[in-house]
Parts: sequence; C-alpha cells; structure tokens
Amino acid sequence: MTAGTIETLVGVQEIDSRHRSLLQRIADCQAELESKEIELAGQRTSVEAMRSSSNAAATRRRELEALILAKERSLKDGRMRIDRIRNERELDAAQREIESLKEGLSRHEEELLGIFEQSETTDAALGTEEAALAASETDNEALTKRAHDEIAELQKDIATDSAERERLAGLIQPALRQEYEKIRQRRAGLAVAQMRDGSCMGCRMRLRPQLANDLLRGEAIQKCPGCNRFLFHRDETADAAASG
Repeated sequence: MTAGTIETLVGVQEIDSRHRSLLQRIADCQAELESKEIELAGQRTSVEAMRSSSNAAATRRRELEALILAKERSLKDGRMRIDRIRNERELDAAQREIESLKEGLSRHEEELLGIFEQSETTDAALGTEEAALAASETDNEALTKRAHDEIAELQKDIATDSAERERLAGLIQPALRQEYEKIRQRRAGLAVAQMRDGSCMGCRMRLRPQLANDLLRGEAIQKCPGCNRFLFHRDETADAAASG
C-alpha cells in the first residue's frame, strides 16, 4: 500500500513537472510572438516616418516647381515691361524687381536640386525598408501560425495530463494529497525526491542509514529531514535489466 501510494505521488509529480514545462513552452511561444510584434511595430514606425519624409519632400518639390514656374513667368513679364519703359526711375525699379526675382528663382532651384538629391537617397532607403518590412510580416505570419498550432497541441497535452492527474490524485488520501500540494508550493514544484546512493536527490542531504533502510523496506512513507520532501527509491539496476 505504501509503495503504491508513493509511486502514485511520483506519478502525480511527473505530470506536474510536465505541466510546468508545457506551460513554460506556451509562455515562451507567446513571448516570442510579442517580441516579434514589438520588432514589427518598430519597423512599421520607421517605414511610416520615411514615408512621411518622402511625402513631405514630394509636397515641397511640387510647391517649389510651382514657385519656380511663377517666378519664371514674372521674369518674362518683367523683361517685356522693361522694353516698354521710358522713365528712368521706373526702369530702375523694374530692374531691381527682376534681380530680386532672379535671386528668389536661384534659391528655389537650389533647394529643389537638394530635394531631388535627398529624395533619391530617401526613396531608395524607403524601398529597402518596405521590402524588409514585407518580408518580416510574411515571416511573422508563418511564426504566428506555427506558434498557435504548437500552443494548441501543448494545451491538448495539458488537458490529457490533467485528466490523468485527477485520476491519480483520486487514489491518494486527501490529507496526504493536501500535504503534497503544500510541499510542492514551498519546494519549487518538487514535493517528491528520489533517494540515490543513500542521499536525497532533492537537497543532496546524506540520509541516516536507518531512514534509508526504512525507505528500502517500504513499510511507511518517509520524508527527507533536510527538505521535508517525500522520498522514494527505485532499483535502477533492475529497471535497466528489465528494459534491456
């Protein structure tokens, strides 16, 4: 009865250990997805900023082209007026106006040239970033599908294990089951430890010979005096021979 009870506790703990691993893997999958989404958000922000800069440059380019066209027309009109002016004062004013138009036209043309050069670099970089973003989004879609599929399988495994755990736990006396849960919470999820070569594998404490002998006889449930975990013993040599 005692041996059967301790083996049942070992079975429950094995399921609990698998649960922790499965839940950790689910958490890892979710963290990986969240990390990828953060990375994508950064890429999208960068691409949107570059698009905004490109659009602003295109808007300014159109404005400058319109200003240049208007000033060229004004220059043409001014030159035509000069040909008709006979008054010295009016001629001087018209010439100053033409010089001002030329200076403004030169500034606009210089700015437009700079925008063309900047846009060429920016648009090339934008194309590269957009391609990288598209590739990342495609990769993320595949990653998301794989992660969701894996999480679904892990959740199935957890559900199957949970049913088996309930069955095994039902074979244990309520008081003993409650004690198991308390120890598990205090001892990082491990309430049952194997005795190997006379030592507790939970805390590595060397057990008293009498305690080790009592455990080998299996006459009562034994606990480690060091970590308070339930102890169990398996004849690994016999197990290896049986499996061989």
